[in-house]
Amino acid sequence: MKKLALTFPLALLLSGCSAFSGLWLFEFETPSDDNEECTDSVGHNFTGATVVDDDGTGSYTSERTTVYSNSLVFGRLQGNGGGQATLVLADEVYPGTDMGDGRWVFQWIGTAVITQLDSHELGYDYSEDRDAETTETLTLTFAGDTVTGDVESQAVSFRDYSESDQWNEDVALDVGDRGQIPSNVYLEVDNKGMMNPAFNEWDVSECSDANCTLTVDSDCTTSWSVTGYRTNFGEDDYDAVQGAGQEPGT
Repeated sequence: MKKLALTFPLALLLSGCSAFSGLWLFEFETPSDDNEECTDSVGHNFTGATVVDDDGTGSYTSERTTVYSNSLVFGRLQGNGGGQATLVLADEVYPGTDMGDGRWVFQWIGTAVITQLDSHELGYDYSEDRDAETTETLTLTFAGDTVTGDVESQAVSFRDYSESDQWNEDVALDVGDRGQIPSNVYLEVDNKGMMNPAFNEWDVSECSDANCTLTVDSDCTTSWSVTGYRTNFGEDDYDAVQGAGQEPGT
């Protein structure tokens, strides 16, 4: 397929005109820890427990920094008309919306809701509710046969746990002597000057209510840059090149 020259305004080309259709080569920056911002919030009713302060301090520290080269991925762009377009990037698809002045936003939101309920007839209950949402957003600005922009990945999760504070020995034979609630991951207690993980044990009352509760809310955002250009590959070449590219650091 002969590549068409961009002689019309970009908005017309992206509105469904065949000139927008084509194979683009995108170069993505490889994000590092510096690109990520996270906010975590922990709530609980464990008596005397504090949230683990993971500040990396201690008598021994080790720090390693790794910087990877960028990655290359072929993408297929198609204008659908009405200010809408579709981006096929490797094996992922993103619907896009025209924001004006050559700026387009391609986005997909994935969600997962998980509920677990366990109970024992002799007196034990456990519940776990997880609500997770991941939003991938590519904000791209087109200028002729080139494109620049950035990618943002936001992962938000809400986790609520509830578990009986105590249960008897017969129940412990089935569910164990330590509960399922992941308090040991997020909480710690002072035991004679030593900070130990806070567990929910079957024969000890650790919480201020009949049920131990724990909530963990997380919000992490990572962003990185992207550049690209439209290639001279035609429609018939797509099957041959769609899996080609370069992984970060290779």
